[in-house]
Amino acid sequence: MARSTAQTLVFEDGALDVRIESDAVLAGNQPVSETAASLATPLDPVPGLPNPPDAPPLSPNFFGIVLEQTPPLVLTAGTFATIIDAPGAQTFHIGLGASLGLEASAGTNTISLQANAADVLISRDVASISLSGPSGEAIAFTARSMPQTLLFLDGALDVRIDGNSVVAGDQAVTETPAPLLAALDNSETSIGIFNADVTQNSDLLLI
Repeated sequence: MARSTAQTLVFEDGALDVRIESDAVLAGNQPVSETAASLATPLDPVPGLPNPPDAPPLSPNFFGIVLEQTPPLVLTAGTFATIIDAPGAQTFHIGLGASLGLEASAGTNTISLQANAADVLISRDVASISLSGPSGEAIAFTARSMPQTLLFLDGALDVRIDGNSVVAGDQAVTETPAPLLAALDNSETSIGIFNADVTQNSDLLLI
């Protein structure tokens, strides 16, 4: 709703004020009427932000719900998935340049990454875990008392809530992104998964 006090609209190419002035509604110096029209009024330079916010995450191009019988899903480069979890053990393989937002975190899941653990940053916001890999991989899920297993090229570890803390293996997860330097279980790795052909996945359709 327009008011006599200016409301500023900021676009990629400039800014203008919308206000009521002398019984007219103006956008910059252009009258606004009942007929839709392009904004042709001159724009002011975009005001600078002293602390620009981080760029938003890439929009998901795959939405899914996993069931207890869902086979392992392979997310390859260019896949930005939001998936609703189900009870049971689910498996997700995150290739280079893919991202996964896992909602509900109901299952005891295994998430494989095509990276070494020390090349991945981990952080949390309360119990929401964020992982970022060296090639743009991004993973988000909720920590629980039941462990969620992370499988790297060089080993595996569990993420879980332990008392009032969230731990990845024996490493406390904090609000500050930090490399994963916890002791790994070297008997389990993601090497074999990503040595195979993971460029095709008939179970995954991009939308």
